[in-house]
Amino acid sequence: MKKILFLPLFRMQSGHHQVAEALMDMLKKHSNGITYKKIDLISYTNTSLEKFIANSYLTWIRYAPETYNLAYKNLFYVHSPKESVCKWYQQLFMNKMERLIAEEKPDLIVCTHGFPSYLLSQLKMKGKCSTPVINVYTDFLLIMCGEAKA
Repeated sequence: MKKILFLPLFRMQSGHHQVAEALMDMLKKHSNGITYKKIDLISYTNTSLEKFIANSYLTWIRYAPETYNLAYKNLFYVHSPKESVCKWYQQLFMNKMERLIAEEKPDLIVCTHGFPSYLLSQLKMKGKCSTPVINVYTDFLLIMCGEAKA
């Protein structure tokens, strides 16, 4: 039986989960013999860590939304090809992603957030993942002239 793994980010309901669930529902109606699984990598890594990050994120966005672009540019925006997008936390999640793929053995992976997609891309470049990946994003960030704009 074929298996499709969906990778949103965080357990809290968001557009990332909604698009994963909509795709899963549509595929179930139009295909047979496929299993579907949705896993949040951060919860898979550490449930307490996921709760802390999600609560911190929601509090931050509620009280200081104007700082989001600044943080995004400093944490995720690549200023040169030599820079690591995920910097200090990359290796922790990279190891967990590699383990998740080995455990689940999916035939296809659908990422609904850029972070799992980035990790899978890195694993593919290292020859540690050969599973096809599809990216379906619910939002986007346009980077122009060094400035992030939603």
